Amino acid sequence: MCATGEWRARVGGAAGFALALGLGEWGARALAGPAPLGPSADPLRGVLSVLGLLALVAGPAALGRRVGWAGAVALAAWWGPEVARGAGRAPAWGLVAVLLVGVVWRGRSVARLGLGLGLGVAAGMVGGGPAPAAAPSSGAPSSGVLVVTVDTARADAGLLDALPAAPPGAAWVHHGEAVAPAPWTLPSVVSLWTGMPVAAHGAGLAAGGGGEAAPAPGLPWWPARIARAGWDTVALVQNPHITPQTVHGFGRFVSAEADREPLLLLQNLDGLRVRRWGGRPLRAAGRDARVLRAAAAAVAAPGDGRPRLIWAHLMGPHEALRGGESLPPEDRARRYGAAVRAAGRSLAPLLAAVPPGWWVVVTSDHGESLGEGGRWGHGSALDGAQLRVPLAVRAPVGAAWGPPAPLALASVLPFVLGGVPLEGGLGVPVAGLRGVPHPAHVWDGAVARPVGPPLVAGAPIAWPAGTADALEALGYASP
Repeated sequence: MCATGEWRARVGGAAGFALALGLGEWGARALAGPAPLGPSADPLRGVLSVLGLLALVAGPAALGRRVGWAGAVALAAWWGPEVARGAGRAPAWGLVAVLLVGVVWRGRSVARLGLGLGLGVAAGMVGGGPAPAAAPSSGAPSSGVLVVTVDTARADAGLLDALPAAPPGAAWVHHGEAVAPAPWTLPSVVSLWTGMPVAAHGAGLAAGGGGEAAPAPGLPWWPARIARAGWDTVALVQNPHITPQTVHGFGRFVSAEADREPLLLLQNLDGLRVRRWGGRPLRAAGRDARVLRAAAAAVAAPGDGRPRLIWAHLMGPHEALRGGESLPPEDRARRYGAAVRAAGRSLAPLLAAVPPGWWVVVTSDHGESLGEGGRWGHGSALDGAQLRVPLAVRAPVGAAWGPPAPLALASVLPFVLGGVPLEGGLGVPVAGLRGVPHPAHVWDGAVARPVGPPLVAGAPIAWPAGTADALEALGYASP
């Protein structure tokens, strides 16, 4: 009987600690709200996290292993920085987890409670920082540019079909297609934001050691140029190839790839699942919708009178074919097309919220092969399937716009942002096959023909920590 009572006390104490720690963490994350592009700590996540902690802490106790006060404090001290990091504040939220140890586990001991408080303060200092002060505001800007890039949307897949009509004072002045500078993300977006062909900036070309070359130094990044002219610039992106190391000049760069699962145990378990069996992290679900909401908030956010540039990058069509390799070709193509059209429909609320005095650009970074020439995917061919992308430009009434055909995608933003004359016609330069050194090419309609000597790639990109794992999760080879 005594042994049974001791067993119950041991398990009960361990369960009480796990319950307090789990609820404390969930409460701190729920109060803090979601990361800019990350998921929220919803009640279901909270329940799963508490159940996992109960198994982690009370399980060993039920098997006869005593979970002492020191072990509890050690576990809470590990959790504390994560709680503070999730809440983004110091030191209060890091204090919560370890303080609960002192109160729930051994609240009668003043010395141990003091130690718990000390560990909590240290955890908060390590994990969190004060919330940034709000900038002075005088109303949302009446002029600006919104750029929406939908990853992996080819021109004939129907992205633009669901765009809403322009509001009074604005008009869709070009609605069709353009030629992307490369058939995959990295070289294409660098061209988009510099106005330069891949042959000039070199990003994404095969580099030594099997990696991919970084953009050449000193490029004329349009976000940096307009920021110097007084613009407020914001990037809200997802794709491990799009980082501050590969796209420069934005005053605020928010990447969904940097977001974590709100609760530590679920983050670790899901990471283990992805490393063992592949696939996308659970926190990636619903990410396009979060990017669009963040873009709408950025459009409407009070400012200081400066015009604003906002870039939102979506990933829906890119992810549509994941896990569908075993499907019949017609089903794979149907799934892809449905994802592209759904992405177009999802833009309607954001575009309806953009004032008529803004320019709006809707496009893609590259297309997708759907069996043409025996190819599936992108990055493998300089042809129409992988280089023709949708393009729609909404401009204030009276704005000049006279694009040539075919239009080079890389020439659109320099014109919209800086009034640089558009270039196009049969001289649209393209390049950038994945991992293959090759000469520059010029688009001539159905195929691209090589011109000039082979390019020499520059230094490999210094990818941030975790980017290699994110690239593998997207189906890319590690850099």
